[in-house]
Amino acid sequence: MKYLIKGKIVDSNGKPINNLLIQAMDNDQKLFEDYNDDLLESSMTNAGGSFQISFDDSAFADSWIERNPEIYLILRNPSGQIVHRTDTIKIE
Repeated sequence: MKYLIKGKIVDSNGKPINNLLIQAMDNDQKLFEDYNDDLLESSMTNAGGSFQISFDDSAFADSWIERNPEIYLILRNPSGQIVHRTDTIKIE
């Protein structure tokens, strides 16, 4: 299956924010002691604040347990610092 995440990042005044790194992550929910969340794909916001991330099942389905992704986004500024992390959304 293929997935597509599209969005637009704006500041508190509604002004688009460009040059942010958006990372789509799959939450592995600490099912195992050595868990690591999977980086699904990443994208930079453009001058209009828009971004688009696409990925398929191979990006997260590394075991029989994971049938659907549980996605959250990490937003990083140009220095690489995390400026925001979204809540996790489970895809059914």
